[in-house]
Amino acid sequence: MRRFFRLVKNEYIKNLKLVSTWVMLILTAIAAIGLPALARIAYYVDVEISQGDASDYDFTIKQELESMYSEDPSYIYYSDIMNGLINSGAESTYDWRFSVTEDLFYSAWDKADEQVYEEYTEYITTLPSWDEENHMLTDPEDAQKASEFLKGKMGEAFKAVWKTDEYAKPMAAVMSNDMKAYYQLNIDEANSRLSSAVTEYDKQIADLDIWYYTYLRDNDVYKCTSEDYMYDFLEKYLPQYYDADYQNATELYNTRKTIISYENADKSSADHVSVGEYKSAVNKYAVYNYMTENHIETNVADEDRDTLWSPFKMTVALVTFIGILVVVIAAHSVASEFSNGTIKFLLINPVKRWKILVSKYFTVLSMGYILIAITFVLSLITSMILFGADDIGAMYITASGGEVSAVSGILYMAKSYLLASTSVVVMATMAFAISVLMKSSAFAIGISMFCMLSGSGIVIMLQEMGMNWARYLIFANLDLSAIANGTSTFMYQTVGTALAVIAVHMVVFWLIAWDGFTRREI
Repeated sequence: MRRFFRLVKNEYIKNLKLVSTWVMLILTAIAAIGLPALARIAYYVDVEISQGDASDYDFTIKQELESMYSEDPSYIYYSDIMNGLINSGAESTYDWRFSVTEDLFYSAWDKADEQVYEEYTEYITTLPSWDEENHMLTDPEDAQKASEFLKGKMGEAFKAVWKTDEYAKPMAAVMSNDMKAYYQLNIDEANSRLSSAVTEYDKQIADLDIWYYTYLRDNDVYKCTSEDYMYDFLEKYLPQYYDADYQNATELYNTRKTIISYENADKSSADHVSVGEYKSAVNKYAVYNYMTENHIETNVADEDRDTLWSPFKMTVALVTFIGILVVVIAAHSVASEFSNGTIKFLLINPVKRWKILVSKYFTVLSMGYILIAITFVLSLITSMILFGADDIGAMYITASGGEVSAVSGILYMAKSYLLASTSVVVMATMAFAISVLMKSSAFAIGISMFCMLSGSGIVIMLQEMGMNWARYLIFANLDLSAIANGTSTFMYQTVGTALAVIAVHMVVFWLIAWDGFTRREI
């Protein structure tokens, strides 16, 4: 064993003397630092282009009023209501009071419009210029009369609707900035619907509403915007208007409502969904249920959150880049000894050939994993520096069959790197076997690189041609993450089958390398 590690040590010394080795180390470090840095730059550019400064994006209610079309017949009522809201202390359009008031206004407006519509349509048909065939007024004066009639009737109808308890009570909670009272009104309304519900669907929806507003009330959850694409922006720039519990509870609520609609849909209706869609909704519900119950703010599995995990997850792709570097090292490892004539000096040592071969192979793989470890550490540190380390303890939360799995984000990333490294090991072994067979290191590197870069393309081409046997080629089984997730090139591939295919190819590559090196004439 001591002689073996001495051989490994000598291999490292030889490799570290090469300029190409240091170039590879530097390129790896640059890539590990550069990818998160580019992600940060891209984020800044996106903010500048699509959102602007946070202060500019925080619209005030006054700005909202100024931007409205002043001749709109609803403006006068909307303006009065919003001015009352401003007087109650609300300023931002992200304040819960604004979103509630806006929703109530448009709801009341729709009800008033329904009440007036029949009377209005009857009135315009009595005007002299009414064109029955084209359903329009041809005289501008009649059109003006119709507009004034509509404004007057809508004004009366809207004020009557607005004074009813359905709108007066929640507006009282809004004006007093009493969010708990607003939630309680929704609970009372849902209880009322539950008591009069006839269908199972209506009962389930009422029960869901009761749970949702009770959770928000009892946990003092701030009511955020309902636009999920704004969550990340609010969290970073306007945290006073953001609550992670609201986001999780709302996602849970919406997902559960979707599941209820699936379960109550007639199989012959357009609302009926596939088994896959239903299972996906169930798993999503399980994840958000877990996050809601445990008040978890960040899920590493969430692709939309702007945290350190977004750029860090991107760096897994760098393992492919490392694979290219390791293939070059592997292909150069043995072939260079023959091309440079140093193989004779190597074999005169009182060490068996197979030990020399294994030591070279061990050196190649260990160098690959050292490069992967450097990438992992540098990428994590860079992501933490550029995006903050607040979420470093976040969990990767997923669900399968409704059962939740939560693991440390660091452990998940380590697993992702290790799975990605499978292709590095396999391709390095193949390049090593080619290196044993070739006397020219350049030729060995060229063939190895061609196989690595074109292999996946060849598999896709064969799959498109209907050649299903291509699933047993080594290149079709290297992406274990895609196979585990069911997104591989071929359907019904399993991780177990992929590992079996990889094992067979690895044995073949090693037999070729072993036989070629131990029997080769010098």
